[in-house]
Amino acid sequence: MNQPLVSFVVIGLNEAANLDASIASLSTQGFAREQIEIVYVDSGSTDASVAVAQYAGVDRVLSIARSSANAARARNLGLENVAAPFVHFVDGDTRLEPGWTRIGIDALESNPILVGVEGDLREASPAQNLYDAVCELDWPARPGPVDYVSGNSLYRVQSLLEVGGFDPVMYVGEEPELGVRLRANGGQLLHLDAIMAWHHLDIRSLREYLRRNYTSGASCAMVASRTGGLARGYWSGRLWRTLAHAALLVSPLLVAVPMLAAGPGPAAAVACLSPAWLMLLALRKSRSAEYRSFQLSSNRADSERRYLALAAGFHTYLSKLPAALGVVSVIVSGRAKRRHDIQG
Repeated sequence: MNQPLVSFVVIGLNEAANLDASIASLSTQGFAREQIEIVYVDSGSTDASVAVAQYAGVDRVLSIARSSANAARARNLGLENVAAPFVHFVDGDTRLEPGWTRIGIDALESNPILVGVEGDLREASPAQNLYDAVCELDWPARPGPVDYVSGNSLYRVQSLLEVGGFDPVMYVGEEPELGVRLRANGGQLLHLDAIMAWHHLDIRSLREYLRRNYTSGASCAMVASRTGGLARGYWSGRLWRTLAHAALLVSPLLVAVPMLAAGPGPAAAVACLSPAWLMLLALRKSRSAEYRSFQLSSNRADSERRYLALAAGFHTYLSKLPAALGVVSVIVSGRAKRRHDIQG
């Protein structure tokens, strides 16, 4: 059997509903079947994920115990079992855009310094609810050099092996941490001006929304801790901005509580600073170039675009509250320690 050109490592945990479409999208990348290899790594699913993957015709199914599973470990297991010079990691809730991988490999082959590439990640159903519509704005990025690429990205296998793959300690934030080591090893990463994949975020409740942003904060703290410490590590600035914004929104309420003894009037006046700050910050963000770009590219009606842009502005800052709790949880628990092979 000839060596495949690209190996796809699909990872999943209870993704039976999305896995068939995810694996099917790999056959639309512009390669003959013998040019690709498909490895599915399951993280202890209790649904029919493994059976779906087998029926879809993957070349190999690997499994890791649910108790020790995380995305970094799953991708590393897949990486250890691929035969191609390029590997594309794909989450089980994501399907690749037809022809994307050919675009990515062309970019890697034309520039030997490039070690990884990504493209635009879009939400498959942004109209499903406000959560998905707003969180879709977290995905876009401008084309050009980047510090890291997302979980659904294409890499040179040798470049990953040279730095030891993903850090298995990173239960979240594994991609930015890997990006730090790849760049320290002389590699470059690039965001291409092309749609890469379609993602099923599928947030259906406030609880899921809060958990997503809590995880984002924990990710920020993990990355900073592992890449030089909370003061100097990668994303340390983002970490402290998250805490500062959360403090800005919460501190008027904390100050107002002891003021109640002096009467409700002064306490209410101070407490009103919280929603006032939030409104000002949200309005400013909704009018920024980032959200203006989204408004111009959206097919929605003008009034709906303005409403969504404002909701996105509120999301930017309200999300700092659960994110700050995620940051604090990592700091207090001491779950992440600095890697000795990364200089801050």
